Amino acid sequence: MTEVRRAHHEVASALWQVRSVYEEDARQQFWHCLPTGVRSKLRLSMDPQGFAFSLVVQCCRQGQLGVMLRWLRWLEDDSRPVVQVCELAEGLLVQEEWEISGSGRDRAVWERLRRTLRDVAYDERVDRAYRAVEHRSAEEIAVPVPRTAWEAFLDLKEIPLGPSGEEPGERFLHLLAAQPGREEVARAVAEWNAGQGRPGAEVRRTEVREPQPPLRLPPRLIIKVEHDLGNVERLWVAYRLATHPEDDWMDVCEAEALTEVAAEELPRRVSELIAWAEGQQADNHEKIRLEFIFPFSLLFRFVVQNWPLELHRDAPAARLGSQYEILIRSEEFARDPRAQRACLRRWQKLHEGKGRVGTSSEVLEEGWENAADYLGNEAIAAFVAYALPGVEWRRQVYAAVVCGVPVVAWRRSEQNGDPKAHFWSILRGEEDSLTEDREMNALEEGIKSLTRNLYLSRVDRSTPERKLRSRQSYDLSVIYHDYQRQPREQGQRLSGGNIR
Repeated sequence: MTEVRRAHHEVASALWQVRSVYEEDARQQFWHCLPTGVRSKLRLSMDPQGFAFSLVVQCCRQGQLGVMLRWLRWLEDDSRPVVQVCELAEGLLVQEEWEISGSGRDRAVWERLRRTLRDVAYDERVDRAYRAVEHRSAEEIAVPVPRTAWEAFLDLKEIPLGPSGEEPGERFLHLLAAQPGREEVARAVAEWNAGQGRPGAEVRRTEVREPQPPLRLPPRLIIKVEHDLGNVERLWVAYRLATHPEDDWMDVCEAEALTEVAAEELPRRVSELIAWAEGQQADNHEKIRLEFIFPFSLLFRFVVQNWPLELHRDAPAARLGSQYEILIRSEEFARDPRAQRACLRRWQKLHEGKGRVGTSSEVLEEGWENAADYLGNEAIAAFVAYALPGVEWRRQVYAAVVCGVPVVAWRRSEQNGDPKAHFWSILRGEEDSLTEDREMNALEEGIKSLTRNLYLSRVDRSTPERKLRSRQSYDLSVIYHDYQRQPREQGQRLSGGNIR
């Protein structure tokens, strides 16, 4: 939590002399512009000095000082008192912006980029570069129109990554630097891209392993399940068959969704979608993979791998887990740029050979009161949660998702053996044992092949050991987030297209 410093007092002392703070009607208008988290900590009835001080402290604690100052400048039309507030807040603002945009970068290079972009007014050319990257509607953006290229760059830090993990802000810099007459910007951007602090630069100097070829992706039936907005006791189901690796962003009209679906009929409706999808496939397509997108509120309600595949009334129904690769994605992750960027960094550490698997038992054994603190270790590329005395394993799953852990698996108990040992057996696939020097390579390769290996483990009961592993695997659910097939939240909308 941010400690209160003299800088907060100095900014607040100037702020309470601004009309939007000391005048009641203007303050109410200003209050409505503030981020929800900041508003929840403020009382409009406070005296101007108290309101100003609380506002500054809360904005700094929540990383919203820049947003507050932008609204203030707009409401007050850059009046002299507001300019004075901004000058006094510069030190606090620099620290906030460094935390937002400078992670892993050289501080001097970052400062030069900031200085250069702040001198570039937000004109039509900057706007073209910005709009080429920013795909949110104006209704989704909680800050005024940028005044400079730097503010535009910061705004783009708040949106999800592209399907390949590309930073929208980095794409904006590339477009801006390519514009004629932007020589100074081009130099600053070139230094930014080539600097020692650039993510991945150190990896290129030290990495000795050969890059792995991308895995061939099967066609994917993406099924998104939410509470139906018209009847929260029922479910809303959108779907899409994706047959190309770059079919990542889902954008199907609501008319294609199933509405008011009862929970008990969901397995049957999913069976119908599978039959539809398999009927749409071209002859040369592989067997489909099932990808379910759930919000946290539904994440543990369904064990999809145990659902029956209801295709023929008179034939026994196989379980989905015996027929298809299955993975789960989190709707909350799709809306969280911070989690996505942390996920990308964890994938990078995994590729560098620095990844590891975390577990509920480690959280307990190491004495962590808050699993989110344990999960702050970005070497954790996979986390296995399960029930233990005194462990809220469901909350650990939520924490792992919002911390950006790429793979989050859970078992509801420790029955049928050690969950961590079982998870490692899935990662190893057909190789029941590995030498120590191959263990780290197995982690990256195993995570990339996880859904395939999990499917195979469910259907292979050829030995007593594999029979036990099969039973364990039907009890294992897996959230899998990467940057080739990451869903993006767009309300209740997904995408379709020509499948053949």
